[in-house]
Amino acid sequence: MADEKTRRNCLQRKMKLRQWVTVLLLFSCLIPAAAHAQFFIQEIIDSTGDGGGNPLANSPGIAVDANGNVFVTGLVSDNAFQIALDGTITEIIDTTGDGSGQNLLTPSGIAVDVAGHVFVTGRLSDNAFEITPGGAIAEIIEAMGDGSGNVLSQPVGIITDGVGNVYVAGQASDNVFRIASGGAVTQIIDGTGDGAGKTLEDPFAVAVDSGGNIYVAASTTNNVFKIPPGGNISEMIDGAGDGLGNTLNNPFGLAATSDGDVGDVYVTGLFSSNAFKI
Repeated sequence: MADEKTRRNCLQRKMKLRQWVTVLLLFSCLIPAAAHAQFFIQEIIDSTGDGGGNPLANSPGIAVDANGNVFVTGLVSDNAFQIALDGTITEIIDTTGDGSGQNLLTPSGIAVDVAGHVFVTGRLSDNAFEITPGGAIAEIIEAMGDGSGNVLSQPVGIITDGVGNVYVAGQASDNVFRIASGGAVTQIIDGTGDGAGKTLEDPFAVAVDSGGNIYVAASTTNNVFKIPPGGNISEMIDGAGDGLGNTLNNPFGLAATSDGDVGDVYVTGLFSSNAFKI
């Protein structure tokens, strides 16, 4: 009887051990799944810039091209950098601008097109530059704007569309320009806004959708305008926000998805601490 009891106890201990092993195996399978759910965070550039004597100071603008290269502007260091996929950092423009007398001061906005051309606005130099993949730099718009009396002052926001056009918002000149791939400059909206009483003041952000519709957010007039290819400008949202008590104050960030007729527009309110979907 004692031998039988001992045998049963041994079997019970083995069964419990197997149960614990099964639990541990299941738990170990869950650990990688949890780990995969975490984000991998990596600093790709710091204040030393390229590490070769070209520092980065105050970086407001960032853009990514189709190949995964990242581009960053240095507001105080008056430059912009490319961070390649392999981590190589290259200064692609500095305060000398195009090197032919057209300087770059306080670069703010940055954008990149499908061909890998990078575009940077100089807020205090009142201009914008194009940097080709080969490193050639050219000024594409300056303080004279379109050259027909519509000036550009303190440009910040910049965006490109799918057909080679570049759009630049002049925060102090209360307007937005289109620079065509051939170099022609056209003012597409000014301080009169929609021309029907909805004015535009301090445009900061610009966005474009796949249908060629342009969107511009004005921080002082607390509104967003849509400019379709045909040029029929309309105000999409104003300081009243959703009209239900959720106001929009100092629109700052702007994004558009898909075609403007079926997609959505998103805008953040810097001082109202909110965001809207239109």
